[in-house]
Amino acid sequence: MADKASENEKEESKKPAGSMLPMIIMLVAMPLTAWLTTDQLIIPQIQKKLNPTEAGESSETESVSAESDGDTKDSESKDGKAAEENVLSVNKVRVNVKNTNGSRFLYVSYLMKGKDTKFKTVMESEEKKAMIRDTALGILMSFDIVDLGQRETKDRAATQMVTAFNDALRGDFIEEIFFTEWTVQ
Repeated sequence: MADKASENEKEESKKPAGSMLPMIIMLVAMPLTAWLTTDQLIIPQIQKKLNPTEAGESSETESVSAESDGDTKDSESKDGKAAEENVLSVNKVRVNVKNTNGSRFLYVSYLMKGKDTKFKTVMESEEKKAMIRDTALGILMSFDIVDLGQRETKDRAATQMVTAFNDALRGDFIEEIFFTEWTVQ
């Protein structure tokens, strides 16, 4: 009897090794499937939504050909280019919220609209960009958690930033600030 029990134990100990193969295959196949799905399906869809490539290029060529059609279209496209030249985007600014001991953050992205075509030229300097970023951080860090929940705070921050940026740049270059992201976390 003891011999039969020891033989059964040996057979049972052999069976789990054979049943481990499907588990090993799944452990390899699942991460591989997740990676391929992300790489081949999800990321291209996100890139397509963020950067319309072919549609944007065809519309640019259409606008170039339309410019030569008439004077009115030509002046409209120049105004559009001038407006585009006067806008500078600042993305992903993160500051600690006042009186939270570093436990809460404010994430901000904004657009600066310049008053004239000199704006882009002035803002090309790394020194000017650093001054603007430092000034923005100082202003955004001055608001506490209660202030950040109010709509007026965005308007007040934009007004303060325009004034402070123009002072830092020693001129009247920036006309308006538009917040494209304002998230308290």
